[in-house]
Amino acid sequence: MHNYINFLVKKSDVNKNEFYNYNPKKTKENQEIEYKKIWEPVVDKYVIFDLETTGLSPYNDRIIEMGAIKVVNGEIVGEFNELVNPQIPIPPFISDKVHITDEMVCSKRTIDEVLPEFMNFIEDFTLVAHNAKFDMGFLICSLSRMDMECKNPAVDTLYLSRKYLNLVRNSLGYIAESFGIELNNAHRAFADVTALFEIYKIIIDCWKRNKGV
Repeated sequence: MHNYINFLVKKSDVNKNEFYNYNPKKTKENQEIEYKKIWEPVVDKYVIFDLETTGLSPYNDRIIEMGAIKVVNGEIVGEFNELVNPQIPIPPFISDKVHITDEMVCSKRTIDEVLPEFMNFIEDFTLVAHNAKFDMGFLICSLSRMDMECKNPAVDTLYLSRKYLNLVRNSLGYIAESFGIELNNAHRAFADVTALFEIYKIIIDCWKRNKGV
């Protein structure tokens, strides 16, 4: 039984399309949302951002919180922190995880009001997120509903942590704990970006050492 469980774990790490040798029909739900990716932490001005949402689908679910920190040459020069009324119910398991309830957002502004402010905040800065394809997916889909677009490139700290930090796991919470970074309110957008700001500085240092910079 133990060997069988190990087999399942290893199997889950394999790209399913390669493992089963088939090409599923692409639909809007399983097609990856495209955006410009930066593969190394080489920018000196960027916005670290995080979104909390009603679920995992950028097409069907909605943003309920946006948090961001604007950084220039290693210094924080701006902050963005907003709860958003998704205009749909927040599932109980999401509320349990992120500690955001319908009551907390019902009187807040909708994404149509908040998102233009966020886009003004980020300007043309590079975006930094942990598992960027999730946050960029929601950002791009939300903008498309408003006939807007995001041309900002993005850096994925999940990818970079796997490449440079050599940890057993690479979740935001595990990385923060491993490096003694305070994360008291995990899964709230601004708390996550505050921790990610410190983590990103560590990633930059590791990258510099790796490159001999």
